[in-house]
Formats: sequence, C-alpha cells, structure tokens
Amino acid sequence: MNKKKTILFLPGDGIGPEVSNSAKSILESINEIYNLDLYLNSETSRYIFRIIAVKEIMENPKKYGFMFREKDLYTFTEYKIIEVDSTISDLYAFSAEHGINYKLLKKLNPWMLKSVLPDASRRKYQIKIPINSSSLVFDNVNTSSLSN
Repeated sequence: MNKKKTILFLPGDGIGPEVSNSAKSILESINEIYNLDLYLNSETSRYIFRIIAVKEIMENPKKYGFMFREKDLYTFTEYKIIEVDSTISDLYAFSAEHGINYKLLKKLNPWMLKSVLPDASRRKYQIKIPINSSSLVFDNVNTSSLSN
C-alpha cells in the first residue's frame, strides 16, 4: 500500500523566498524518490533550512551580495613530499630539521597520530613539508609584541 506523505513547510529565521522555494523543491524530490516520512524533532528541523540556505549561498554568492576577492579565499599550502622508510623517534626534532614547527607538520599530515613515527615494517611514508612556511598564518608571529 502506497501512502502519501505530508511535509510541513514553515519558512522562517529570515529565509527568503528563493531559498524557501529551493528547499521545498528538494524536499518534494526526496519524498517522491524515497517515499520517506521526514518527521524531525523541533531542534533538528531548525537546521534543515539553514543548511539549505548556506548551500544556496555557497553555490551563488554574487546573487546574495557576497563578493569574494582572491585574497579572501582559502588557499592550499604548497608542499614538497619527503619519503621516509625508517622510524622517526621525535617528530618535533624532525619538523625543526625541515624548518617548520610541529603544528604545521601535523596540519599537513593529519594521519600522524603521535609524536613519533614507528616503522618496524620498513614501510615507505610520504610526509608533506610546506615549501614556504614563513607565509603561513601564526608561523612567524612576533612573540615579543605579545608580552606585557
């Protein structure tokens, strides 16, 4: 037996008609395809339209008055890859040897879970090292200006 589902659609929180119409269309498509009961508790339901609004704004920023300059956009850090096939007993010292700090090493290599890199199996690891770390945020902060 095929039951028809009803979705309560209440635009609010300053969401305009463009986003509301888009959200309604998406919810109708989901309901047609999956025939789902989209009941959500009140706390969760508040975020659906916000998420859809953010998605719409990210896809069409100029339409909603967001003008991004090149310097406003996130840029990826340029890096070189170093292959290592032996144990590194101190990643702090390893990062200092390569002219970076431990935080940058971990940022580019999130798979490193500890402050050591054990390698009993002699596996080859590819470690990313930033090429120009002086241009990275907080890497070249003058700490003398921070003191009292």
